[in-house]
Amino acid sequence: MKRVLVLLLSMMLLVSLAACSDSGKMKDSSTQAPTEKLTGIFTENATEEPTEDPTEEPTEAERYYINSNADEGSEFKGAVSEIVVSLDGDNVSLNDKASVLLDNGWEFDGDYKIKSHTKMAATPEKDGHRFSIMLTNFTDSKSTFKESTITEIDIRLRDNDFVIKDNSKNPSFTLNGIINNDSKKSDIIEAFGEPTQITNTEDYEKLIYKDSESNKLEFYLLKKSNNKIGEVILQINTNAIK
Repeated sequence: MKRVLVLLLSMMLLVSLAACSDSGKMKDSSTQAPTEKLTGIFTENATEEPTEDPTEEPTEAERYYINSNADEGSEFKGAVSEIVVSLDGDNVSLNDKASVLLDNGWEFDGDYKIKSHTKMAATPEKDGHRFSIMLTNFTDSKSTFKESTITEIDIRLRDNDFVIKDNSKNPSFTLNGIINNDSKKSDIIEAFGEPTQITNTEDYEKLIYKDSESNKLEFYLLKKSNNKIGEVILQINTNAIK
């Protein structure tokens, strides 16, 4: 009888040990499997994540350069302030008083006072045509538009997409009686010589002329509009204003 009891106890002990062994295996499996899976996902993402080549921006030399066709140190022959701009037949030049435009029937949207030694933009309009100017007060007291000096003339024929816009609001213009709305790049160079600087973008080519006083004359030639003139800017250097 004792032998039977010993045999039964031995068998129960073996069953108990086997159960503990299986439980340990299950525990190891449950804790290790997620770790291996997560590690695998992390490693896969780290090695296979696509890398983008950095987009190369155009260099400054590609966007802007000194015109190699111009003489070294070339500057505009003459003075930008002496260019006569004709707008619908009315003549005006930089450094003229705004009264020149008012006397010829151009109107401003109000007549604001300009503070001493400051400038203000204005939009003269006549018969539905308009353009932009910058008025500067060089005096030590406030001045009206009429008393202020024209230091910039901006004839903008383009829209914001750099395409020639509806010309119904654009005045016809000429510069020195030569350059007009229909002039081409070759006409500009023939009239004013090789530009001092040239800027190129996907929308336009800008010809820049500078005179000895750093006054500027700029032409925007629109590539989407067969390189027609889209904007002309004449500008006096007003850095001396404080």
